[in-house]
Amino acid sequence: MGGSRGAAWANTFQTLVFMVMGVVAFVFISNSLGGMKNATNLAAKIDDSGNVIQTHSFNTKQMKLIENDPPKIIGKVIAEGGNYSNTPLLTRTVTEVELFSKNRKTGEITSFKREYGVPPWMFLTYFFIPLSVGMFPHLFQHWLTAKSAKAFRLTVVAHPLFILVVWVPCVLIGTWATGILPPLDSSKVSGVLGMMVRTLVGNPILTGLLTAGILAAIMSSLDSQFLCLGTIFTNDIVIQIVGKDRFTDKQIILIARLFIVGIVVLTYLLSLVAPQNVFNLAIWCFTGFSGLFPLILAAVYWKRATETGAVACIFTTVISWFYFFAQSGYGGEYTIAGGMMPVAFIVIFSSIAMVTVSLLTRPPSKETLQKFFPN
Repeated sequence: MGGSRGAAWANTFQTLVFMVMGVVAFVFISNSLGGMKNATNLAAKIDDSGNVIQTHSFNTKQMKLIENDPPKIIGKVIAEGGNYSNTPLLTRTVTEVELFSKNRKTGEITSFKREYGVPPWMFLTYFFIPLSVGMFPHLFQHWLTAKSAKAFRLTVVAHPLFILVVWVPCVLIGTWATGILPPLDSSKVSGVLGMMVRTLVGNPILTGLLTAGILAAIMSSLDSQFLCLGTIFTNDIVIQIVGKDRFTDKQIILIARLFIVGIVVLTYLLSLVAPQNVFNLAIWCFTGFSGLFPLILAAVYWKRATETGAVACIFTTVISWFYFFAQSGYGGEYTIAGGMMPVAFIVIFSSIAMVTVSLLTRPPSKETLQKFFPN
């Protein structure tokens, strides 16, 4: 109901909740595990016999760490990626392991396969993913509401620092979880933070507040995304088709709100039947945005960029993205040529299309260049 200003305030409040509660969770979990250094040493390891082991357990009744003697075997190596005996799993190259999970109610033991470690090429090509932020429409919309470039000073300085506050605790807690929690398959790893809070914090009130912080993090971008979808639908589709004079401002707002409600309902229904992991779907979404980054870079900085080149860039991104998305099984994990992420190829293809087609078509007029690149 509050429009862009309301979405901005909602984002601010939700992000503050998550940042504060994330730090609180980090401190409590770290203290429960004997400090950061000790907590990191608790991460699951692989011994000389190829067993995945946990050296400690956490007693939830006594709320303290207990050393496993002998170490608890939670899996075994199937395919070794190198000689890395007795080292933390997250420092290894790719190693395929079979993990054992015990059902607490029935006592039944099941097994599943996981890959630990990240191939060098996969790690390097992941750096293309953050380019997606440059193409987020819901960020663009907020930027465009500023009255002056001075409004961006605090954001540009504070954003990297706040990213550290949000992400470093989450990554470390996930690392520590490998040595404390039962083995989890890929469909359940997104719930690790909540599991660690419930296991190690103990206080139900604090657990509730921390869970609220997790939900705030999940929700913090949704309001901006929905607001942006409504704006795009009304301004770029409805008004362009039927004309601006056909509707009043109140009618346009009503159309936007009804469209947003429809999108929310559709998203909810899809979530009930879509089996894909949320993390994998997010990576595919970011991959598509990253593929469009060469377009915005050329539009802002390259005087030789043309409209036809921009269109070619978009179509190249869409076609290549759909191809790789289909190859992945429509939302699964997928790498190419020794572990490279599809985003690297999509960004390269879209860049080539943007540059090549722009050079082959008529350059912008002097009037156009003077408008966007004044002397």
